[in-house]
Amino acid sequence: EYAGQRLDADPQAREVHERHCRHYLALVERAEPELFTHGEAEWLPRLEAEIDNLRAALDWSLHHGEPALALRMAGLLAMFWEISSRNAEGLEWVEAALDRVNADAVPIEDQARALRARVHLDEATLFATGAALEHARARAADALALSRRTGDPAAVADALLGLAALEMGGTFPQQRRRALAEEALAHAREADDARLIAFALMHSALGRSPEQSEPEMQRAAEALRALGATRILIWLYSNAAYGALKTGHPELARPLLDQATPLAREAGTPSPLAYVCGNTGLEALFNGDLARASDAFHEQLQLCQEHVMPLVAPEGLAGLAAIATRRGDLEHAAQLLGAATTTGHRAIADAEVMAQLEEQFFGPARATYGDERWNKAEAEGARLSFEHAIALALSPDRSQPSR
Repeated sequence: EYAGQRLDADPQAREVHERHCRHYLALVERAEPELFTHGEAEWLPRLEAEIDNLRAALDWSLHHGEPALALRMAGLLAMFWEISSRNAEGLEWVEAALDRVNADAVPIEDQARALRARVHLDEATLFATGAALEHARARAADALALSRRTGDPAAVADALLGLAALEMGGTFPQQRRRALAEEALAHAREADDARLIAFALMHSALGRSPEQSEPEMQRAAEALRALGATRILIWLYSNAAYGALKTGHPELARPLLDQATPLAREAGTPSPLAYVCGNTGLEALFNGDLARASDAFHEQLQLCQEHVMPLVAPEGLAGLAAIATRRGDLEHAAQLLGAATTTGHRAIADAEVMAQLEEQFFGPARATYGDERWNKAEAEGARLSFEHAIALALSPDRSQPSR
């Protein structure tokens, strides 16, 4: 604090701050190509160790006349924020830089990169529906349009993959997702970018119905392993498993999750494991193994509680609500379902999975309990905060399903 005060009083303070900012911008420029590759093992700890310096550089450049530097740095840091489960923070920096910068005074490449970073970092858009989804698609289309103007095939591929990710909630086969991925793959190969090639192969495979995707899944998995993109490999297996659940084939999901789970436990960050636990819970639920489902949903919600991940929590809350219907605790089930609909401010699941939950669990329970009592209990749950919803779900005085 004393040193900061002395620096502020120094006539050369601005020059020192700018040198500091440019030094850390150069560090980020060297690190970014190594993330989601084998080089991540070296570069991710270096970025983690310097996170306060990165924040200081971003803050100074935003508020003291160099927002163009912040725009470039914020765009380049998108993968770091994503890997370290700091999407919300990364999105704040990107949006602040976009708000402050004069678009005519910065390179188009930096502006396009920041728009793509905004698309990739906004986790909420992956679960958006209706008008929110259309708004997300419009922003992703803007990122693509500006990226095309750069003439950089890698930038175009990255933007196309941002659009493809927004199609993951669609009904199979996801033709638009596959078309976007195929176009991205062509640009990624033109750019000779191994990361983007692997990511495009993944989206193309995930756009197929699970019973038809095996050859493409293998190609995508091989590309990701060769790259060293373990976190994306987890995402490939976990999302393919979710696709099997969407199509009513939970028996196809378990082998995929058996591959994802050990990788997620070794990853060292909570977000991949939380998603895998949620999908494991749904798979076990639909396969009739309530004890294993309960274990998976409890672990997911414990991770959400420990690492404050409200976006992930609705799945676990709804999963435990479904289990509560089977043990006859219908008031508790309705309360948990109400909490799931408001916690995280996103859908519990996409339309196909939600329809299965409703048909197999919530619809019969509502009919048994009565609409009036069910709706009252559900409304009580909807008023709970994130913390209180998790506490209700993990309450030790609630009986576990028999094993």
